[in-house]
Amino acid sequence: MENNNQKQQQQPDESDSNKKESTNSGGNDDTPSTSSSKPKDILHEDLCSICFDDVSMLDDQTFVLYECCGKVMHSKCNAQLADTKSLSFETRYSCPMCRAPNADQGSKEHIERLQKWSQRNRSWAQFSLGNVYSKGLGVTKDSKRAFELYKSAADQGHHLAQHNLGNMYEEGRGVIQSDELSFKYTKLAADQGYAPAQTNLGEYYGNGRGVDQSFTEAREWWDKAAKQGIEEAIENSKILDEIEGIKSTSSNFTDNSSILCSKCNKPAQTNRTLRKCKCKGAQYCNNACYHAHWKEHKAEHNRLVQLLPSTGETKEEPTEDKKKTTDENKSKTKKQKPNDRCACGSKKKYKKCCGSKKR
Repeated sequence: MENNNQKQQQQPDESDSNKKESTNSGGNDDTPSTSSSKPKDILHEDLCSICFDDVSMLDDQTFVLYECCGKVMHSKCNAQLADTKSLSFETRYSCPMCRAPNADQGSKEHIERLQKWSQRNRSWAQFSLGNVYSKGLGVTKDSKRAFELYKSAADQGHHLAQHNLGNMYEEGRGVIQSDELSFKYTKLAADQGYAPAQTNLGEYYGNGRGVDQSFTEAREWWDKAAKQGIEEAIENSKILDEIEGIKSTSSNFTDNSSILCSKCNKPAQTNRTLRKCKCKGAQYCNNACYHAHWKEHKAEHNRLVQLLPSTGETKEEPTEDKKKTTDENKSKTKKQKPNDRCACGSKKKYKKCCGSKKR
């Protein structure tokens, strides 16, 4: 039995490639969500084995998938079944459908079951086995193997595999670093209605990573995730409100580069703007980003501080003629110092001789 009480990156999930989608917006995936429309849903091919209702695959906390046979049931139905007093000990700790005993994650039996279903090209098994290799449960941790399994599941439309694949492309785990492919797979999961992917996609648009920057697109995806209760998406929308408000009223925010941290590429905090470097060529959300970016920014910083702050032009180097004129003017105004030779020609110091000044 698969327990889904884990972080989203590591959650096994879903049925085979024959999953079905249902939407309440007329089936048009390109139609922007409105306040009256409900989020899309991804339904398992089979009904719940207990109540025979549809099983949503979007919220991994609401269902249990049995890896022995690939059947699913609602988490609440599974809990009610486990509380049934008439069940024997063997029945209570085995699959209610195929009667196979439960296997611990990372155990030999657990891995063999996933391998068997993966070879049959079941996307849920490929995704779950990818989690095993990603975390090193009962096997040697292997990000490259995890990537291959996620990719097989993602190409069959497995939304969690698509989301994890996007994360791996972003972080360069098991694959070469690529923002464009990270955006691609994150969007595939977001298009299916997976809220964490929608939140991440909003950040891609907001920061212009892997795609042209668009606050409009960022807000749209954050709104979709917010409707599913994702707090991060709600906070990001509030930050965007403040950024766009500051941008419309302050001349300091005339382009997108002045509202993102030069190190982490994130917008300003909710209650303050980004602090600018003294060279005016970079800005940071906090001291940690400032110090972390200094080595990379130092050369540009030194170049920019050479510029005149008022005109932005470089300081003019004096020409030979100007140097000569300056030297002549200095010689005319130079006063006789007490330790200089006297102007009368004596070898005595000026102070100890006749007191004549230089002509």
